[in-house]
Formats: sequence, C-alpha cells, structure tokens
Amino acid sequence: MKMPITKTPVMKSRVTQPSRVTQPRRRLLGTRGYTMVEVMMALAVLAIGGTGIISMQKATVVSSLNSRNLASATVAAASWIERGKAESAVWNSATTGVPAAATLLTRAVTSPTVWSDPPGGGGSSIDGAPAGANIVYCTQVRGQLLGDPLADTMRFEARTMFARTGRTIDAECADMTNQLAATPEAFGVVYLTGTVKRNTL
Repeated sequence: MKMPITKTPVMKSRVTQPSRVTQPRRRLLGTRGYTMVEVMMALAVLAIGGTGIISMQKATVVSSLNSRNLASATVAAASWIERGKAESAVWNSATTGVPAAATLLTRAVTSPTVWSDPPGGGGSSIDGAPAGANIVYCTQVRGQLLGDPLADTMRFEARTMFARTGRTIDAECADMTNQLAATPEAFGVVYLTGTVKRNTL
C-alpha cells in the first residue's frame, strides 16, 4: 500500500541588507583609541621639554643681566679714566710734580699700590650717574708715575665693582677692597688702565 506523499512547504529565507546607518557605527567601534599609558608618556615628554625651556629662559635672563652690568661698569670705569686725563690740564709744572688742584690724580698717586676712593666717592647709580645712595657701581682708582717723582707720564687705573645679582651695594662700596677679598664670587669687577701725560703747553 502506497503512502501518500505530502509536500512540505519550503520557507524562503529573507536576506536582509545591512543598514546604511549601522556601517559607520561599526567602523567607529573598530577604531583603536589612545591608552592611558600613552597619554601619561606624552605628558611626561611634554613636562621634560617644558623644564628645559624654562631653564634656558633663566640662563638667558642671567646672561643678559651680567652683560648689562659689565657694559655699565666699563662705562663707569672709563669715565674716571677720562676725568684723570682732564685733570692733566692743571698738571703743567715740570718741577713740582702733580699739583694739589688735580685732586683725582693726587689721590691716585699718594699710594701707588693701594686702591683709593676718588674724591667725593666713586659710587654710581644704575644709570651711571654719581650717587651717594642706591649705589650699583663702585669705582676706585690708583696711579703711578712712570719714572722719577717729576716724571711727566702717569699710569692711571680704575676698577669698578658691581653685585652679580644687580642689587645695590651701598655698604660694600665703603669697604670695597675687603669685600672683594672676602666674597669675590658675589661681585664682578672691571679693570681699565690709561695713560695721563703732563700738560706741556
């Protein structure tokens, strides 16, 4: 006896097309971001670079201050050399030596090996003007006749001291020689030498 054959209905599968909205979203989910370790390493490199830049800036400021002090101290010392040369106008006697009227030259040659304060003091303000207070640059002088006491040529020297930090040196200016011997690293000094000749006109 033959069994009746029944046909089983075939279910057609529906193939869904991927949504256009979900494709960019899948790409974003597959993108790799920065990890915390990478961020921390980047910050560390940035911090090291910033520290180097700050150190360079500090060195630049210190160098600029030192250059300004050297230039101003050189001008102050040179001005005293020129004052000594100007006083040679009254040094016109070949028989009496340096006259008392030449106060700066007289002070300088009194003790040729000893640095002396100029008449009226050797203090200068930050702009180079003579000053009795708020002194930034302090100058001393000394001189020596080249030859016998009646020689007509003198070696005239000036030295100007300043604090490396740029501060005022009112107290130190009154005791310049001892201050330079005790704490030489705290001060800068400029030395200048000139020649003063007797006025023969």
